[in-house]
Amino acid sequence: MVYRVKIAADNTLESLFVCHPDDVEKARLCGQLLLIDATIKTNRFRLPLVSL
Repeated sequence: MVYRVKIAADNTLESLFVCHPDDVEKARLCGQLLLIDATIKTNRFRLPLVSL
């Protein structure tokens, strides 16, 4: 798995990216394609997990 974690100055999670290596290769081959698979549920604060 490919992942990137960004921690804010106050030691809280700012962003998290997780992706399968095959999908990284597909993105390199066809850079115009963006696929987001997100849950329709919300977190405990009733906020969406993905904000576009």
